[in-house]
Amino acid sequence: MLDIDVIDLQHAVLFDLIELMQEGESDVEMCINTLGRYTAMHFKFEESLMRSERYVEHPQHLEMHQEFEARSVQFKQELQQAQSPEARATLLNEVLVFVRDWLIKHIDKVDRHLFSDKNLYTLPSE
Repeated sequence: MLDIDVIDLQHAVLFDLIELMQEGESDVEMCINTLGRYTAMHFKFEESLMRSERYVEHPQHLEMHQEFEARSVQFKQELQQAQSPEARATLLNEVLVFVRDWLIKHIDKVDRHLFSDKNLYTLPSE
């Protein structure tokens, strides 16, 4: 992925969650809640590494994280309305497609740019 172990590990956890959703046997509420909590933790960690004074795209990167988190909240609200098994399955699929597509694009473009230049971030051990 990005060749930064701590970030790659966190991204791998998110892809494991996607895999669980793809199996179709997952509890929709568990997936949505786990997604919300884990991405919030991951974003906070990633943002703590950014050197905002050097990273010109810092505000846009934060905005992308905020938009993802807002969509996660929307999914939780939609879950409250999805009472039938069919509605919950449809929602799970919607979450799956959104998360998979967003993560692939975000990691490949935005995170790759950030973590390709050591002047833009600081790892905890540095």
